[in-house]
Amino acid sequence: MRASHARPVEPEPAVVRAAPGSVVPVRREELDVTVLPPDYQRIMHVLADRERADEGSAI
Repeated sequence: MRASHARPVEPEPAVVRAAPGSVVPVRREELDVTVLPPDYQRIMHVLADRERADEGSAI
């Protein structure tokens, strides 16, 4: 067997920055989460689930 001199693969960072030119929506109490793009809807659901699970304030 030959020894491999390959470098270890580094994992990508878990946090990815917003794409240049992307717009972060402004929060308004009267709007329903369904008006947000799907990615933002998922974020809102994760935050709401965390608060419901008594894991403290999500924000």
